[in-house]
Amino acid sequence: MNKLLGFAALLSCFVASNAFAQAAINFDGLNFPCISYNIASAQAAGRPVTLTRTTNAATIAANRAASCGGTAADVAALNVAGGPGTPASCDEYPFASSLQGGAGAQALIVPAFENNAQGGALAQFYLANGIVNGTAYNVTTSNVPAIGGGPGQLTIVVLPSGNRQCYY
Repeated sequence: MNKLLGFAALLSCFVASNAFAQAAINFDGLNFPCISYNIASAQAAGRPVTLTRTTNAATIAANRAASCGGTAADVAALNVAGGPGTPASCDEYPFASSLQGGAGAQALIVPAFENNAQGGALAQFYLANGIVNGTAYNVTTSNVPAIGGGPGQLTIVVLPSGNRQCYY
């Protein structure tokens, strides 16, 4: 009987520890080359893996302005000039829709279509996993491309302003 109770206790601990596991979203570099690079390099520089969602529109707007506001002139100029990686937009990590976003986030100018796809993937993840205001979740990356400009590699350009642009 003790063995059965011990097994039941072990099983209940296993279920309890996994019942509260945080949902995770992965950005695969095969689908999100510049985005996965930005997230991976930001995390390597000490930005958090675990984020907490905010749905407060004012907080999200303030976070986006604090993290990407300094790139607006570069994004506009790149989009007028055309060229690699355009149309462009600013990606930030941690996300503006997280409590960790805003000042101190890492900004990178990326192809706009990739940034738009990331926004859709994140919205779908929030919905599918019940990630509501105040819910914590993890962000991971896989297959992050190397930098170098060769086949399958990313090009990272430091613009005169000091902002960085990613394209492939």
